[in-house]
Amino acid sequence: MSKKLGFMKLVKDEVMAVSNLIHSIEYIYEKNYKIVLAIDNLDRITHDKVRAILDAVNILLSDQSSPFFCLIAVDPVVAVNSIDGNCDATINVNMVQIWS
Repeated sequence: MSKKLGFMKLVKDEVMAVSNLIHSIEYIYEKNYKIVLAIDNLDRITHDKVRAILDAVNILLSDQSSPFFCLIAVDPVVAVNSIDGNCDATINVNMVQIWS
């Protein structure tokens, strides 16, 4: 677990370095820039990995001044099942219909 958290800290530091670089470029050129991250094919991996990826994206891009914009293409049923694996399928399907 601590090894995983150590890796996430390294990744977070890299994300912050890129964010700072983008903010510097924005200041110099007086323009706003965004980096678009596209995440796809989450329905092809296990629910645990989907949950881990969504948690990582949440942690890495949680800074309000972040220049990152994340697009996640996933079947809503897969997302709900991954996020809340304790609910039965009926509850998850109803939640997806409400969110869609």
